[in-house]
Amino acid sequence: MQEARSALYLLCSEDTVVVADALARRVWSSRPSEGAAEARAEHRETLDLLRRFTQQLRQEIART
Repeated sequence: MQEARSALYLLCSEDTVVVADALARRVWSSRPSEGAAEARAEHRETLDLLRRFTQQLRQEIART
């Protein structure tokens, strides 16, 4: 994971790095939730971060 993070810092813009860090922190800190509503909210938040990261990477690739 550290190698991937280093590559992002070297190759990507700050915006991409920020989203990637947020996504990694979110996934790393995920724990079983208390209830169904909480689980759905956590799932939506994680998917949102993954979508933002994917979109940011696509924009960055398109610029190069």
